[in-house]
Amino acid sequence: MELAELTTRGFSELLASDAPAPGGGSAAALEGALGAALIAMVCRLTADKPGYREHRETVLAVQEQAEALRVRFLDAMERDTEAFRRVSDAFALPKATEEEKAALEEAGVPLDLDVFRLKRDYVETYLRENLWLALSGLEPLADPPGTYLEDFDAWYQSHGDTAMQTYVFDSGTVALDGTVTLSYTAPYLDIRGEAGELDGAFDVAMTATLCQTAGGGWRVVSNVRA
Repeated sequence: MELAELTTRGFSELLASDAPAPGGGSAAALEGALGAALIAMVCRLTADKPGYREHRETVLAVQEQAEALRVRFLDAMERDTEAFRRVSDAFALPKATEEEKAALEEAGVPLDLDVFRLKRDYVETYLRENLWLALSGLEPLADPPGTYLEDFDAWYQSHGDTAMQTYVFDSGTVALDGTVTLSYTAPYLDIRGEAGELDGAFDVAMTATLCQTAGGGWRVVSNVRA
């Protein structure tokens, strides 16, 4: 189903239904497309007016950018819904393979506790499909949280008494200098108090910052509490 091809009534009815998708992301993308369309309209109405002749080139440049954004936002309507479906499918998958469990046990990770996993390919897929960034690779954290298993290219952190869970990104932005900021929720995070005592918290808001490397890849420069 092409969401952008639906009528306004049809999309609103689908959004109001009990279907899990489309949801807020697709609705926000539509709002973005409408906002970009309004900017393009104003530019077209302004570009050839005598009073704005000296700004014509700037107005036309903004119009071109607005048109490009309008198309990207419409595409994002589909991408958000598809991403949600993929995440739902991922949660239905087995939480850990026997090979992962054996490797975690060998690394000293207690399997009777929660084991939270953050895979590199999840980061790459999110950046590519949601922020339209082409990646040639992602360098690992210099001091990764938890236990890193090279064979599975993922980080693991344990706590609690339920099954393995996966980190999910909440939002992401790209700054003018190309720096990428990702917001996500850590299901559990070890926190050291002022006196040095080790404690923990559930559902901790986190922010990861990435920058491009000279080779065209990406490097995680920070991964801290928001």
